[in-house]
Amino acid sequence: MVEEGIKKYLNIEAIEAMIPDRDPRLFIQEAQVIENDVDYLIAYCLVTEEMCEGHFPSFPILPLAVAAEAAGQAGSLLVIHLLGVSDKIVLAVSAEKTRYRGGKKKGKGYIMPGDTMEIKVTYTGGRALYHTVNAGIYVEGILMVSIEEIGLIVIDKQNFGC
Repeated sequence: MVEEGIKKYLNIEAIEAMIPDRDPRLFIQEAQVIENDVDYLIAYCLVTEEMCEGHFPSFPILPLAVAAEAAGQAGSLLVIHLLGVSDKIVLAVSAEKTRYRGGKKKGKGYIMPGDTMEIKVTYTGGRALYHTVNAGIYVEGILMVSIEEIGLIVIDKQNFGC
C-alpha cells in the first residue's frame, strides 16, 4: 500500500536499526513515514498465533497490551525519524485511553490471528526528551483499537546499553 507524500519507506532491517526490539517482540514488519501538514507513520503487523497464545485459547484474540506495544513501536519509529538521530532510542512509557473499538470485520469485533494490523500513529507534540503520538489500529480499513496518547521518552543509546 503506497500513500501520497511518502517521505521514507522502512523495511525490517531499517526498523531494527532504529528500535531495540527483536523477534519475537518486534511486531512491526514494515512502515511508511508520511510528512504533510501533520506528520504520521503507517506500520504493518501480521498477527500470529504466537502473539495470541493463551489469550482465550478456544477463541484467540490479540491482547490489547500487545496491540498497544505494537503502536508504541510505531510511535518510536516516527519520533526517531522526525528527530533525525541515530544515537538515541525512543521508548513508549505510557498509553492513555487505550480501547478496543468493537469494529466489525467479518462479523468479529476483535483482532485475531491472520489479521494484518495497519497502525497509524500521528505526531501530536513534544520537546527535547518527551514526545506524544496518537494511534489508530485498523484491520481491513476498520478502526479496531484507538489510543489517544502514547508518551515516548528519548534516551541516549549508550545509557541504554546499546
